[in-house]
Amino acid sequence: MNTVLLTKLQDTNVKMNILIAFHPINDWGGIINHTDQLVKGFEDLGHTAQTATFVWSDSTIKSKNSEVTSQDKLNTDFYVPYKGSSCMETAKQFLNKYDLIIWTIPVPTKSNKNEGNNEWPGLYKSDVQQVIVNHDGNLLTRTPWIHKIKKHINGVACVHPCAYGITANFGVNRALIFNPQDLSQKQPINFTKRKSGMFSAQTFKAWKHVHELVRAIRYLPDFYKIIMGGGGIEYHYMTSEDKCKDIYYDIVDGERRKIWDLALENGMSWMGYVTNEERIHISSRVKCVVDPAWSKSYAAYGDMFSRAFVDATIAGAIPVARNMNMGVNGDALLYKKNVNYFMVPCNATPITFANAIIKVNTLERSEYEKIANANFEILHHFERSKIAQEYIELADGRPTGYYKKNVIGIDNKADIAESNKTLKSFFKI
Repeated sequence: MNTVLLTKLQDTNVKMNILIAFHPINDWGGIINHTDQLVKGFEDLGHTAQTATFVWSDSTIKSKNSEVTSQDKLNTDFYVPYKGSSCMETAKQFLNKYDLIIWTIPVPTKSNKNEGNNEWPGLYKSDVQQVIVNHDGNLLTRTPWIHKIKKHINGVACVHPCAYGITANFGVNRALIFNPQDLSQKQPINFTKRKSGMFSAQTFKAWKHVHELVRAIRYLPDFYKIIMGGGGIEYHYMTSEDKCKDIYYDIVDGERRKIWDLALENGMSWMGYVTNEERIHISSRVKCVVDPAWSKSYAAYGDMFSRAFVDATIAGAIPVARNMNMGVNGDALLYKKNVNYFMVPCNATPITFANAIIKVNTLERSEYEKIANANFEILHHFERSKIAQEYIELADGRPTGYYKKNVIGIDNKADIAESNKTLKSFFKI
């Protein structure tokens, strides 16, 4: 790394020009809010931060796409093509004008558009310090070709303990750096003003198990304020007229009914995709926020609570979550069952699930406020300018993140073998 860039990383008085970079994906989920808050975190520190999506095409660099208006899509400041030597050279010049590059979606996906894309590794050949972000428990198994760029990466920012645990199989320095949040949005507890009921906003994926919550809704009291939001592939299946999966039906009084329709009949309100501000607003007016997700394979590496979980904490609502999401037994690194949240077992029946939500809603005021106040005590871990600074420290090789230490993983030979196979057969490298 050149001396000028090293000085900028180490001197807190020097203002930096930072790029948050992406390869295209279909399902953005919480990455949209993560990006927005990280940009603002850098700006809080006095730095400049921009976003760019790198696309394998031979067009020209374009600014923000005015046609992208959906809340479930990330519209970056720039769209940078890199197909062909001329475009690649332009892309490298674009990258080299920054002091730090954070690859939030670090490598191309195995989509049809990328078949034969043997040029993407050239993007990382730079003097600029580069950090990648791991949002998932399956980053290495889903995109093992990330090993191809390992020598160009200065660190991996892992947004939750599960991501941190799986990245032990990747031979790069890693740090546990939580999702950035705007803590100025913190809401008072206001116990007496909260409605009985629940809120849940999810990306509908199979492992999110949203159907288990939807199935439980008809067992909640009909006067509860029940608000659902989000979207995704499983939402479309769950609500489809002709493609609804069998798992999303129940037999009620001898009739085959969609669980979605049953939930609506019991008073569920559907919001679709909601902004971060809307999530905080809704969460501040109900007593609990529910995250139904769980995964045994992910839980083996650690807990992976969602951004909605932290939104609930900021808003003074009580989180409800599952074991096999908050660690195997339900005691997560920050959130402890019955202290910071209420746990629903991953094998719970719909009635058991509903009863857990009812239990939170019937807490005495003193019990409720004790949990909400305990959660306020851990919010400092998510403060966005603190998180932004930790990215700078990670790029510089300083001990940082939750554990305040440098830990380099050990490459998994099976992942490397799969990487080499895919690089050759799909990317033609």
